Amino acid sequence: MINVLIESNINRSRIVYAETKAKENIPFITNKFILSAVYNELNKQGIRIYKKCEFEKLTLNGDRTRIRKVTFRAAGDGRLTIDCAALFWFDQKFVSKVNWFTMLQSALRFDGHLVVNTSFETNIEYVYAAGPMARFMHNDSFIVANHMYYNRLEIGARLANVLMKRLGITENDASNDEYVQPLFVYCQLPGKYNFLHTEMPVWRCLKTSFRSFSTGNVTDGYFEIVVNTNGEVQALSCYSNKEFKYLNLINLCGKHVDFFNDMIGRFKTNSIPCFFDYFNQSWSYPLYSDRFWILEETKLKRDNKTSQLSRGRIDKIYGEKINTILMKFVVKNADDFPMFSHTTDWRKTTDEYNTV
Repeated sequence: MINVLIESNINRSRIVYAETKAKENIPFITNKFILSAVYNELNKQGIRIYKKCEFEKLTLNGDRTRIRKVTFRAAGDGRLTIDCAALFWFDQKFVSKVNWFTMLQSALRFDGHLVVNTSFETNIEYVYAAGPMARFMHNDSFIVANHMYYNRLEIGARLANVLMKRLGITENDASNDEYVQPLFVYCQLPGKYNFLHTEMPVWRCLKTSFRSFSTGNVTDGYFEIVVNTNGEVQALSCYSNKEFKYLNLINLCGKHVDFFNDMIGRFKTNSIPCFFDYFNQSWSYPLYSDRFWILEETKLKRDNKTSQLSRGRIDKIYGEKINTILMKFVVKNADDFPMFSHTTDWRKTTDEYNTV
């Protein structure tokens, strides 16, 4: 919203950003480097920033049809009163008291969220629920049950499948399948900086160990990848004043770093100056293919009987297997990757040359 006001040529001195201190209202920018860069850009633009504010009251005009002022309790027990021409409110959303008591008095199973099974069915037949107000029943399939921690498009598509099965249009609704599509936010921030954050479902709720790899800075573009102990990408954040192919980068989430052309090894030897350029090279194109799931279904297991081999030797063998599988995938989908030189093309060219 601040960026919209700036781009609308609103005088920067009239724009005030009051940030709540409530934990549930923490901004969607979780990366400390990017968050600091955004605050610096706001200060550079002349935007007034007040942190850790708590709403106190609204002051209306004489006929009570327009907000004239808004007052917050600011840090240090001070009061902050702002004259308003317009007020944009992005507070945490709650269930209204009327709806809350209606749910409690109804026969629906409600504990602050509408409780549903994997098919989005409530405890009342023909009543379905999905969205931030719903949660799955606690079971082994869902470490975190609230729908808000899953991709809303995947939730919606799964619900549509359930309803189509109910109507007899389809036989399989895939309601018990794992949720795998990453959540993402892509937008333009003040200063014409493009921002992307994408993460795997429920990732921010899990207390697990992870490693992060980052390149760049505010000037050249900042790119961070978060990897768990299994080597799977759990989240990534991008911040740049240049355009980048964000739809491609979203596809990196959930994939194993072994598919990333020895990314960790190259990173350790300072051979990757910029992740933006690295993931725009031709080797990475298969990662963005809608057929890549076929490759991911190939299960590779490290042989436990090779304990006498060095760790480096085991990793080398594993890497060679990955390369072989990748090459087979590219060859089978040659029409999707015309930028590669294929062995089948060489054979065809040689055969044509020999028949002349």
